Amino acid sequence: MREAWLNPAEWVRTEVLEFPGSTDGPWKRYIDPDTVDGNIGTVKYPRLVPKDEECAKQLKKRTLTNLYNERPTWLDLAHRKLDEGVFAAYGWDPDMSDDDLLAALLALNLQRAM
Repeated sequence: MREAWLNPAEWVRTEVLEFPGSTDGPWKRYIDPDTVDGNIGTVKYPRLVPKDEECAKQLKKRTLTNLYNERPTWLDLAHRKLDEGVFAAYGWDPDMSDDDLLAALLALNLQRAM
């Protein structure tokens, strides 16, 4: 949902950058397997770019900071639903205090450290 707000489909297009990259490097998931020669292949990296200058101006205003400062209702609802899912997954009371939540997180962290 945040991605759709940050980069509305009507304002962006996908541009594919192509360059050589190692098959075991950070670009490996973007390597076209048909181009591999040894351990080098052609990286085909998709990136979003503005459709035009007007879209570029509008996109500059679409930052996460601005989104969270505006805090639209859809974002609050999405966070609330995500929080409910996390609490349910851990079997925690959604009405627990911040102190209780921090204590539960610390207990989980300590348990994983063992």
